[in-house]
Amino acid sequence: MQGRWKETMAGGSAEAERAEFDRLARDIMLVQLKNAKTASAHGVPHRVDRAFHAKSTLATGRAELTFLDLPDDLRAGFAQPGRTYPVTVRFSNAEGTGQPDTKPETVQSYGGTTLQSTLHTITDIMATQTQEELARHGKVSAGNPKQISLKVDSLRSHYIAFYYKSTIEFDVTLGDGQTFHETVHHASGSVIQDINGCIAEGVLNLLKDPRVVTYLHS
Repeated sequence: MQGRWKETMAGGSAEAERAEFDRLARDIMLVQLKNAKTASAHGVPHRVDRAFHAKSTLATGRAELTFLDLPDDLRAGFAQPGRTYPVTVRFSNAEGTGQPDTKPETVQSYGGTTLQSTLHTITDIMATQTQEELARHGKVSAGNPKQISLKVDSLRSHYIAFYYKSTIEFDVTLGDGQTFHETVHHASGSVIQDINGCIAEGVLNLLKDPRVVTYLHS
């Protein structure tokens, strides 16, 4: 299958492609300068940072990439089914400047009504519900104390033809160094029930995750 790969130069030639890359590089550098100016507007000087995804929400050098399955046309070199490699992973938001977790977050907006909260508040709610679930259904046993750190990246609810559908995304860090990202969906006929239900669904999915279960029982 590898013989089917073919390289096509942007613009039809190496020179045209290089000119396109130069233009893109200049555009990105202008974005970096603009972002640095914006970030420094409150009196604290900020250096030039990456143009996109400036604020890291989670980074680890102890992750693994595993190819569970790959179509034949995507198999090449190291990319083979069943192969696992150590990798460095960085989760971040899409902004070119760091945004505070206490910045108001629009959770739902429809028909002139807007519901807002903050990622910090939503994270606290999710952490509290996780503790309550563990206290209600968990068993205390001798051994090393366990730690689960949560950070909610986003919570959105959208109105779709007579019902609301929400999505919550959050990062998880376990006490043994494991880190992973979760995306959970929920739907309800009421926007408040949908938002609260999505957070609760996120907690249940978290506690059912095999990595969390194995960690808590270790």
